Amino acid sequence: MSNNKQTAIYFALASAFALGSSQVQASNGNTFYGHSALASVTTGDTNSAFGDNSMLSTTTRSSNTASGA
Repeated sequence: MSNNKQTAIYFALASAFALGSSQVQASNGNTFYGHSALASVTTGDTNSAFGDNSMLSTTTRSSNTASGA
């Protein structure tokens, strides 16, 4: 596993823990938390998005990390 992927996974887990929520969801290696976070993703994988509307329009890109409001 590449260092960037490990960093994204650790960031996702740390964020979920810090937020104290069970609403973090994962699918196809994508991890997201927040209203409409990663809402448009179709084939992209290993993305992490935290916060409302973060990475809202990403559809096919992979290995990205974003934080929103």
